[in-house]
Amino acid sequence: MRILITLDGSSIGERAAAAVSKWFQPGEAELSLLLVVHPEDIHATADGHFFPIITPKGAMGGQPLNIEDQHARVAETRGQALERARADADAYLHSIAQRHFPGATVRALVDFDEDVPKAIVETAEKQGVDMIVMSTHGRTGLRHVILGSVAEEVVRKATSPVMVVGPKARERLDAE
Repeated sequence: MRILITLDGSSIGERAAAAVSKWFQPGEAELSLLLVVHPEDIHATADGHFFPIITPKGAMGGQPLNIEDQHARVAETRGQALERARADADAYLHSIAQRHFPGATVRALVDFDEDVPKAIVETAEKQGVDMIVMSTHGRTGLRHVILGSVAEEVVRKATSPVMVVGPKARERLDAE
């Protein structure tokens, strides 16, 4: 059996890995962890911070502008930023694998795409997985309308079964 666990870098997203770790046995299934990074989430400076905004005196709570306090920062090229983001995502996935699946062989997959649900479904199809496991943040109301639901879209479009770990699962997983 091939299992794809999707993660989003949040502790809520990690519930999917925690849920699978309760029943996963190394050697009985192939396990892949996927993190899809939206390109807009990649910072453009070498130290991972945005340049400070220089404003006229008094514009920020009466704080005078002091040019001498500003430090020059070297901006990354887009390629360097993508490379750094890939390395960070890969390190994150390996830490999840070590925490939830010690000793198991786990494939870490990183993708860059603006359409996260599409990227998850396409990866699942390319990998020939038998099941996708993912968490849902459980948003409702206006937040759901504005932010949408990656899990709902994956469930609608995936050609393999999707196990969705709900918002209340954390309480039970933490209790066990």
